[in-house]
Amino acid sequence: PPDDRDLLVRTACFPQFTAAMAQALTGHPDAGAVLDRLFRDHYFTERRVAAEPEYRYHDLFRAFLRERARAELGEAGWRILLARAAALLDERSEVEAAADLLMQGGHWEPLRDIVIRRADALLARGRTRTVLDWLDAMPETIVHDSPWLLYWKGAARVGQGNGAGQSLLEAAFEGFARMPDWRGRTLACSAIMDTYFQSWNAVAALDRWIDEMTALLARPELADGPLRDRAVASIAMALLYRIPA
Repeated sequence: PPDDRDLLVRTACFPQFTAAMAQALTGHPDAGAVLDRLFRDHYFTERRVAAEPEYRYHDLFRAFLRERARAELGEAGWRILLARAAALLDERSEVEAAADLLMQGGHWEPLRDIVIRRADALLARGRTRTVLDWLDAMPETIVHDSPWLLYWKGAARVGQGNGAGQSLLEAAFEGFARMPDWRGRTLACSAIMDTYFQSWNAVAALDRWIDEMTALLARPELADGPLRDRAVASIAMALLYRIPA
């Protein structure tokens, strides 16, 4: 039936999906029954048993369906479909799959939002390459116009040496100052000071950042809380590092 065919063509944009996701994307009222039938009939469809069963198409079949979708929907329709599918994946916290679809469709604003929301947790788990892949895929103008993207790109690159991470963090700090965004400025200032301990940079250059952090710590918003604790730890280390010189 045409509705079943449309279900197949449209859900091929997902790497894997549930019946509820298929119904939300396509509007097919019996998506679950169709997918179960495809699985039972061994029609190039796999099902993974979980709290909510997940389906995926065999790679070659999925590639064929994706080509059909692009041909039938046109490039504009295909990009819209990718954006809707990415939003459904993001709702389920499948952020890497969502980001991949957004990059395929060139949807940079929602990808920017994912980076801003998820980069901290990903970097804490050592997923530096994932964050950098997302940021490197974006047009440079979008990254440079967003202090938060500059901040996360700088944070991800700090460990790579050559000063690239510090330069990006400094650009983020200036961007936050123009907004103004005191939380962003505090995080950027803290990260900048931390780069001196990692790369043994000239200690005299720390003076500016010690002064900046001193001013930030005087703000009422930083009277207490985890952000203040981080800021205090960074300035304490900076002062200890600076005094012997």
